[in-house]
Amino acid sequence: MQNQLTPLFAAHIAAGSVMLTSGLVAIAARKANNTHRTAGKIYVYAAALVALTGFTIAMLKWNLFLIATSPFVLYMVLTGYRSLYLKRLYKEKKAEITDWLIVAFAAVTSVALLSLGAYTLAGGNNAGLVPLVFGIICARFLYRDITKFVKGPADAKHWLYNHIAGMAGSYIAGLTA
Repeated sequence: MQNQLTPLFAAHIAAGSVMLTSGLVAIAARKANNTHRTAGKIYVYAAALVALTGFTIAMLKWNLFLIATSPFVLYMVLTGYRSLYLKRLYKEKKAEITDWLIVAFAAVTSVALLSLGAYTLAGGNNAGLVPLVFGIICARFLYRDITKFVKGPADAKHWLYNHIAGMAGSYIAGLTA
C-alpha cells in the first residue's frame, strides 16, 4: 500500500509547499494589490489540494487527526475566499448558491466529525477528542454563516473578519500538520 500512496504523498507535499509559500507571500504583500490577490488565489487552490489529498491519505491510513482537519481546512479556506464576494451582504447582496453549498458542506462535515468523535470516544479511544472538537468549532462557524446569510451581518466589515479567520486558520492548520 505504501507504494500506491507515494504519488499521493508527493502531490500532498508539493501542494503543501506551494500553499505555505504562497500564503506567506500573501501575508507579506500589501493588501488589495495584485501580488496579494495572485498569491491568495494560488494559496486557495493549493490549500484545497492539500485538504483533498490529506483526506484521501487519512482515510486510507485511518488517521483520525487528518480525517478531522482536512475537511475543516477546506471549509476554512473556502469561506475565507468566498467572504471577498460577500462584502455587500450587509446591504443588498444575498448569499449565492456557492455560499449555501459551502454551508451544506460544513453541515455534513460537522455532523461527520461530531459522530466520528463520539463513536471513537465511546470505543475508549481518546483520539476521538480531535474530531469532536473540530466538529464543535465547525458547527459554531456553520451557525455564524447561516445567521449571517439569513439575517444579514451586524458589521459592514464582516467579510474582512471572515477572510482573515478563514485564511489564517487554514494557514495555521497547514503549518501544524
